[in-house]
Formats: sequence, structure tokens, C-alpha cells
Amino acid sequence: MRPFIVNSFGTETKVLGTSFNIIGNKEEVSVIVVSGKVEFQSSEHPENDNLILEAGDKGTFNEKSISMSKEKNKDKNFIWWKKVKLEHEAKNILNKLKRKIK
Repeated sequence: MRPFIVNSFGTETKVLGTSFNIIGNKEEVSVIVVSGKVEFQSSEHPENDNLILEAGDKGTFNEKSISMSKEKNKDKNFIWWKKVKLEHEAKNILNKLKRKIK
């Protein structure tokens, strides 16, 4: 089985059975793991150590300092888009149920 690899702004995230979010631009890329585990590294600077990130971890690559860092994720809104989508879908379902009840 081949690993699932996401390349993003000069970084590489290897999926090891997980759910995660990648946020970034050319200067900085962050990966926040929701569940499971990923391997995160700079594809343009392979001399840097790769990071193994697990649920609740945030890994960041900074292009200016060419550095990788790992910390616990403190941003509880990092998957806001998912919550918004679920709320939108829930409203649609409620509206459909209301129409059927009438």
C-alpha cells in the first residue's frame, strides 16, 4: 500500500490514517491533526527533521527560518469551515422536516 502524501507550499504531509487540516502560504505552513497520525516535513529542505504529529498536535514549517516546530494545538476554531457546513446542513434538514410536517 502506498502512503497518501499531500504537498503544500514546499512541505510534505504523509498521511498515516488520520484526519487533519493544512493551513499555509509560501512563508509558513501548519498542519493540525484531528485524529490519527501524520508525518510532516519540508520537501525543499530534507535536511530538517520530520515531525510525527498525533491528534491535538500542530506542526509548523517556517520558510524564512527554515525551521520545523511542534506544539499542542490551541486554536479550537481551526476547523470552523466544517462546523459551518454542518450547521448549514442541519438548517436544510430542519427546513425540509418543517415542510413535510405542514
